[in-house]
Amino acid sequence: MAHYHDSGSRAHRRAALGTPMKLNTVPSLSAPTFRSALRKTLAFAPAITAAACFGLLAPPSAHAQDEVADEEPPDEGDGAAIDDDRVSPLAGQPAVRNRQLLTSERFELTPTVESTINAPFRHTVSGGLKGEYHLTSTWSVGAIGLFGYSFNNGLTNRVLDDLDEEPGDIPEPSRDQFEQRLNSIPVHGAGYVGFKPFQGKLSAFGSLFLRYNIYVNGGLSFAVLENDCCTFDADPNDGDPRTDPPNNDGTEVGLYGGAGIQVFMSEFLALDLSVRDYFFRNNPTGVTGDLQLTSDDNRLRHHVAASLGVSIFFPLQAERSP
Repeated sequence: MAHYHDSGSRAHRRAALGTPMKLNTVPSLSAPTFRSALRKTLAFAPAITAAACFGLLAPPSAHAQDEVADEEPPDEGDGAAIDDDRVSPLAGQPAVRNRQLLTSERFELTPTVESTINAPFRHTVSGGLKGEYHLTSTWSVGAIGLFGYSFNNGLTNRVLDDLDEEPGDIPEPSRDQFEQRLNSIPVHGAGYVGFKPFQGKLSAFGSLFLRYNIYVNGGLSFAVLENDCCTFDADPNDGDPRTDPPNNDGTEVGLYGGAGIQVFMSEFLALDLSVRDYFFRNNPTGVTGDLQLTSDDNRLRHHVAASLGVSIFFPLQAERSP
């Protein structure tokens, strides 16, 4: 007879007969057994802890000390030599590569207009040229020459309105005696050395970027002075200072200083804004504080002017740095 093993049917038969089924479960420890195992573990804990601390604090063995003693210390001299011989690949290289050299070794020609801003009696508006050769991006040498037209300012016109055609009591002059003594500056200029301490870029609206230079100049100035004297009888020996020659014409040489900014519209075109000071001897009114007018009445004065120009650089194409 064939026998078939059917665990499933056997389980059903046991359930039908009321025999309890054995389940595969993990044996559990009873409470007394667990407490006994815990007590044994805790009994060995101090010994284990002491052994661990002894291993950490005990000095190294003699064999370990011999191995350490046999090792040679590193040669600090060799390491220092290596550090001294180490050279950066950027050593000797320029700070900025392929930089556009807008001024270096270029000649600048600037048509310019200028106006005095501190003239006491007569303003002068001038026009002329500035020529400058830029030795490097920082240093330059140049010269400027201007021709001017002078006219009375508001103070002079008010004084003329208060004067009569004929002279009054000393020291009040006539209208002609006062106006004809005032001098003008038909020609002036300077030679100078230029220095550009700041160079950079300007940004407008996040899309337009313009290069600029801020510069200062220093050198010598010259000026040609003229007056319209005299339609009246000039006599330096009559004791009346109103008829003395004004002695405020001729050529004067003095010092020069200036500062400005150039904003480049392109690599050969720039807008030039500057303030200039021509420092030379002058007596703009041609009068004196005593009864005798002489050339000693001319004093060193600042003749400050503001200018606006358009600079053209040659050659028209700027070179680039390596």
